[in-house]
Amino acid sequence: MPKVTVIIPNYNHAVYLKQRIDSVLNQTFHDFDVLILDDCSIDHSKLVIEEYRTHPKVTKIIYNDTNSGSTFKQWAKGIDMASGEYIWIAESDDYADLNFLSELVNSNITNSNVLFSDSQLINERSQVLALGSSKLPMLSPPVNWSVNRIFHKADEVISYFCQTCFIYNVSAAIFKRDLIMSLHEAGKYKLVGDMEFWMNLGMTSSFFYVAKPLNYFRFHDGSVRSKTNMVNSAMEHFSLFSSLIKRFSQELKFETVKILKKRKEMSLLEGLNLSYRQPRVHFQILWCGIKENPMTSLKIIKNYLAKIVQKINLESTQNKKIKK
Repeated sequence: MPKVTVIIPNYNHAVYLKQRIDSVLNQTFHDFDVLILDDCSIDHSKLVIEEYRTHPKVTKIIYNDTNSGSTFKQWAKGIDMASGEYIWIAESDDYADLNFLSELVNSNITNSNVLFSDSQLINERSQVLALGSSKLPMLSPPVNWSVNRIFHKADEVISYFCQTCFIYNVSAAIFKRDLIMSLHEAGKYKLVGDMEFWMNLGMTSSFFYVAKPLNYFRFHDGSVRSKTNMVNSAMEHFSLFSSLIKRFSQELKFETVKILKKRKEMSLLEGLNLSYRQPRVHFQILWCGIKENPMTSLKIIKNYLAKIVQKINLESTQNKKIKK
């Protein structure tokens, strides 16, 4: 059994694929195998992948006949086929420092189940844009990202993820295979599935952070994050926090549940604010909030509608002044 199984899920990333696969196969840590999963790409990904067909580290290459429509379905497929103690989902448009696995596996003196590194944010041409940790918001309590540290399971992991998804993307982490019971919940989301995945793991697992930028996370026109619809993102966050409260409120401290409820309310308000000039979407969000928690949501919506009336009155007054 290998120490690590590397899953490379690909969809239409032929232009980046060789750099990604080479950065895995040339790792200084050698106890791993590789699964390459292609989700019915329509570019020349297959030509690139087939170059590695006979590589001894590549144990399986799977091509989907139809597109799965979900990154998380590909994750789940790879995890089901994996045999390693750890899983590394190495997304096909990113690449890694050649010491990525060595640094993470050998740093696990705390016996954490999830290990992750800092990231370099890069563009289409692999030019470094910024250090990932430098772009994270100030957290409470503050985190010094320049030193290794542990995030303890349950309340600490959850409370920090409520503030931001501090693992930039899944390529920056490895995690124990036997932790993964199901990716069903993550698969419900298009935009925040990774956050749900980490928070779900965080209920039973501590996270260990290695303060080195060993992952190269690429931003480009085809990436999911660059296409993010802000209204949909707000409402997926609302759904995520609602689900976490229902599932884990008995296991978390009162203060942590309070933070989750606050983030849920903020997500609803954000969705309402962003959809102000989209009446159909706006009322869908209102109805969604009322269905989820009638009393709390009605209070939020009442305050929000009062602000909207003020806004309309202000705009009306300004328009009258312009006409004069």
